[in-house]
Parts: sequence; structure tokens; C-alpha cells
Amino acid sequence: MSTKLRLLALRTMAVHTVSVEGGPAFPCPDDRPILVVAWEQGVMLPFSCRVGGCGRCSARVLSGRVEPSAETVARLCSTYALSDCTIALA
Repeated sequence: MSTKLRLLALRTMAVHTVSVEGGPAFPCPDDRPILVVAWEQGVMLPFSCRVGGCGRCSARVLSGRVEPSAETVARLCSTYALSDCTIALA
């Protein structure tokens, strides 16, 4: 096994709470996109393309840290929670 694969295997997953302003909160592991986890948890966030192209899943990050870091708007289909966070749908 390569060094990179060994390091990935040793990495531990963290689970954070993502809260939708005026809506539900749900647990979200840091290794999966927020949109995918939301739908699996029954939280129906809007989306269209699921690859970051259309912007339908855009949300403002009100608090917390996400990757890629969002100054104003995050596309939830390709955004990962790095801490507990609160989002507001755009």
C-alpha cells in the first residue's frame, strides 16, 4: 500500500451538525458533500445538476467552517462541513 493510501486509511472521520436557518439540523460527516447527506437525512435542499455548475444548491454560510471555504456563497453539492455550521438557503 502506498504512503498516501496508508495516510488516507488512518484519517478519522468527524461528524458535524449542519443547521439550516429556519429549518432542520442534521449530522454531516466531513468526508461527504452537505447536499448528499441532507437528502439522505430527509432534508430536501434544492439542487439541479449536483456537480456545482448550476448554482441551484447555493447557500450562505452564516457560521462554521466549510471546504472549499466560502466567503459569501457555497454550493452545497460540492461543499464539505469542517465544523458545526449554519447555512441560509440563497
